[in-house]
Amino acid sequence: MQKKNYQVAVNDSAYLEVKLGFPEKFYNYHDIYRLYKLIEEYRADSLKEAFNLLESQHFQENQQFYQE
Repeated sequence: MQKKNYQVAVNDSAYLEVKLGFPEKFYNYHDIYRLYKLIEEYRADSLKEAFNLLESQHFQENQQFYQE
């Protein structure tokens, strides 16, 4: 039953329209949550600004990982 509901949801035209405008590299649970938190905490005023901030955070995290 859940799988059927999932298939109906992901094939919905409204969902597909929004997904097309969303960068694929951020289309995962972890990043979507981080984008939400950036906006909720007023660290970003728009989704575009949140994308840029999250991309910077990813870069900094990668640099820190390589330094260790």
